[in-house]
Amino acid sequence: MTLQKPENTQADPRIVPISVSHNRESLANPSLAMLFIALFAFLLASFPARNLELWEHLSDGRAIFAGTGLGKNWLFDLMAFLIDSICGGAVLVGVKAALVAIAAVVILRASQISREWRIPLAITTCAILATGNRLLLEPETVSILFLAILTRLMKPNAAIRNLLSWKLVIVFVLWANIDRGAVCGLAVLALSFFGRSIDTRSFREGSFLAIVVLAIVCCVSPNHYHIFQQFLNVFPITTTDESVLQSINSPFSAGYWNIFRESPAALAYYPLLVFGLISFILNRKNWRWSRFLPFLGLAVMSSLQARTIPWFAIVAGPILAWNLQEFFALRPISVTRRWSRFLVRFTSVLLPILFLISAWPGWLQLPPYEPRNWAAKPPADISKAADFLCNLHKESRTAADAKTLHFSRKSATVYTWICPEDPQGIDEETAGNLSRGVFDYGAWKNRLIAENIGRVAVNVADGEPARIMIEMLLTAKNEWQLIHVGGGQAIFSLQSDSSPTPEKQPTAIDFDQLGYYPNVADRAPLNPGERKGPNRWWEVFWKSSYPRPADRNEAKLLMLKSDTDRLLAPYRMLSAWESSQVGGLIGSLANGPTFAAYSDAALRQTLFRPAIPDQNEAQPPITRTVLSLQNSFAYAHGDTDPGILYAAVRAARRAILENPEDAQSHLFLAQTYLKLRTSTIERKWIVLFPQLGRLRDIQASTAFNKAILLNPKLIDAHYQLAALYQRLGCIDLSLDHILKARELAPKPAAPAPSTPSEQEIQVKRLQDRIARELREYEQEATRMSISERALSAVRRGLGGKARDLLLQSDVSAFGRQGTSIELDYLLRTGRPENVLDWMTPVVEGTVGAFSYRWMRTQSFAARGEYDSALDELNHLIGTDGKMPPIKTVTGGISELLGQTILDERPGITTLPQFMLLAMNRSDFQIRMLEYNQTLLARSEAKLLKGLLALELGDGEQALEHFQDSITYAQNPFGTAQLEFNGRWVAFDAISLLNTAKKSTE
Repeated sequence: MTLQKPENTQADPRIVPISVSHNRESLANPSLAMLFIALFAFLLASFPARNLELWEHLSDGRAIFAGTGLGKNWLFDLMAFLIDSICGGAVLVGVKAALVAIAAVVILRASQISREWRIPLAITTCAILATGNRLLLEPETVSILFLAILTRLMKPNAAIRNLLSWKLVIVFVLWANIDRGAVCGLAVLALSFFGRSIDTRSFREGSFLAIVVLAIVCCVSPNHYHIFQQFLNVFPITTTDESVLQSINSPFSAGYWNIFRESPAALAYYPLLVFGLISFILNRKNWRWSRFLPFLGLAVMSSLQARTIPWFAIVAGPILAWNLQEFFALRPISVTRRWSRFLVRFTSVLLPILFLISAWPGWLQLPPYEPRNWAAKPPADISKAADFLCNLHKESRTAADAKTLHFSRKSATVYTWICPEDPQGIDEETAGNLSRGVFDYGAWKNRLIAENIGRVAVNVADGEPARIMIEMLLTAKNEWQLIHVGGGQAIFSLQSDSSPTPEKQPTAIDFDQLGYYPNVADRAPLNPGERKGPNRWWEVFWKSSYPRPADRNEAKLLMLKSDTDRLLAPYRMLSAWESSQVGGLIGSLANGPTFAAYSDAALRQTLFRPAIPDQNEAQPPITRTVLSLQNSFAYAHGDTDPGILYAAVRAARRAILENPEDAQSHLFLAQTYLKLRTSTIERKWIVLFPQLGRLRDIQASTAFNKAILLNPKLIDAHYQLAALYQRLGCIDLSLDHILKARELAPKPAAPAPSTPSEQEIQVKRLQDRIARELREYEQEATRMSISERALSAVRRGLGGKARDLLLQSDVSAFGRQGTSIELDYLLRTGRPENVLDWMTPVVEGTVGAFSYRWMRTQSFAARGEYDSALDELNHLIGTDGKMPPIKTVTGGISELLGQTILDERPGITTLPQFMLLAMNRSDFQIRMLEYNQTLLARSEAKLLKGLLALELGDGEQALEHFQDSITYAQNPFGTAQLEFNGRWVAFDAISLLNTAKKSTE
């Protein structure tokens, strides 16, 4: 094809043609254009290798090098393994980026059919950008280069004889041994030459023969003819399996749009597709079926499966450029003004620079945004689990032939790479059965035994099927033991005689040690330090982004363990109740067959298992009493061990330290605090020691608010924070979060029912209540001071109104009461930073030293700054945080008491003497009350130090603090000692810690 110069092209030297021209002098330097596109593509592909498939390829490459196997992508696997082994993962990522850069240059050369470079450069940039989200270190990325080479053969004026050249045969031989994308290249080539036959109205037998020969060439690989089946597996549209259908990720689906709508790389696909179709309409006079058929085929393919978008872009880009160049060759756009020529040339320079600048921190792709780097490291949690299995084999604690079953092929690849001596099996079918609810546990277990599988590895981050599997294995404690928890990775070992290796069972995780006496590495950070926000937009050019914390998934896994224990709590509590009653029944008969013994035994038997009448009969009083006692017994012991949730808190705190901007870590932390106060023995402690309940509410509120601040679209966080606010007396803030959650919730496909739902009725009632309270508040507020207004808002449940009112006012107008309310509601609504900013010496003088230190303690504890919180409690205790010796305390009380007794002189008859005696008695009562309050404050501060140390993970220190807190109340039922309900909390905590210590010894 020869492009003729249009007759209407003017000779005016001021005219600058924007499109195809016969000017000998190019308007864009081709060398600079190729340099730009190569550098741009290189930067787009220069990000760390995070795809888990890479480790499967490296493992297969190692097997090929050792002569023990030959995979379907054997050439890619072998080359990747050799590069990684000799040069390292960074060079491997760099080689991938270089291949993408070469492909970009080839595409640019293929797109250009004249001396004009601007249109080919712009479209090639869009095409390369459209590949940006799929430039992973995998064989499909190498197919981009081969497809680019193939596209040059479709270029106008390309010789047909090239189809049968030995170079093309070599290309397809290499391609077929690297990736199944060779089939895509063959299909594109066949469509192109079939279209050329339509264009020329002549059928070329040579072209058909060449396609057949190249199809045979594609079979010259370990896949043989199966390579065609592997290619079709990209489009699992012929199956009715819902789990398979869900894997189809169409760029026109709502899920794809929700994930990639803010990614320019993903959005580049749409203009490429739309303008590609429009270009055929514009260039209809030069319609070419040889272009339209490949374009249409790849467009259909990419619309069904988003992972094939790069292949579409590589072919569609040059086709779009050819059509536009031919169209504008007859209709050149010219500019005659000097400023227009300057603008065109300035834009031609500015846009490439902006694209390069945006590509460096990854702004054109998906987050995380960070400077380009080249690294290839497996996830830390999976690596840790694989190392654990390697140590098991080295210690000979498990049979070498026992297999480890994985439910995720991607995770299994890392295990294979790090621990090749561990034989593995992969069971992805079970995950599908779990999601459909057709799982047969008995048959599955028998199959494991038959296949000599003794371990199961599950990643909690692998979705709902993984969660169900973990929950099921945790429930079957007699058959499965959890032997490793690291990040989100859980490894279970099959126990009892059914195990393939019953004589060599690995040690189960000691949750007592993990919960109460963890290793230093498993503790919460003592002080997270200064919390910085996300990188500012200019800092991403040199600062790396926060990593994805593995401890977040560990927190999720431990919460799942706690939930499983809670489901089993009724059976566990009933067993404990009956065991205690059986012990009492046996003890009642120890004194022989007496009437008292028989009566006691009868009562014990009723307590052991009361008679339950039929459903229609009323329960007798004794049955109601026994059931009430059983419920109280279960409530006092908690549904789950608090140690597991303490471990989850620590994992979430470590995750936040690693990535302060991870909203999910803050959400898990908040949920864990709520579970502590509702599902463990802490619910009993909170009744006895309300300060603990207040602290848990503040910690949960702070974490929820931080999660919502980082990700306002967390529906669960909005609903749970709304429930928390209702309990804290902030119904106006609760309504705000309920409405926000309802707004974010997915809309049902079916039309809304005519009658309102129960939730809508409750929301309407809450709205009416708040509107009524606001009207009454406004009527009263006009004649009140700021402090009185705040009190009125608090009484009406308008906590948000009270907080905002005081925030907008000066602290001098509050008074003592207003300041206390303000600080209290700032803490309730998750703003400890504001409280710490307000804590000045003036405020300390207003609210008092005790309230000042107590509020600072709560603020620091909510922020996870345990060392600062402990320091504040030391100020409350005094004397360097140590309790005064009991002899000193008793000596002071004895002296005060003795002085008072001596003042009680007999023979008092005069009025002045009676007045002096009354004053002495009043002074004694005041001083004793002050003495009691001081000791009480110190004991409670010590108790709080123990609870914080327990949460932190320092079991020994916590035990010491709990023992110190009962210095003046060492006997639970003794007299003449300090009376404070917190001592029962200390006794329970000491019992928990001592029991855990015995189990770990």
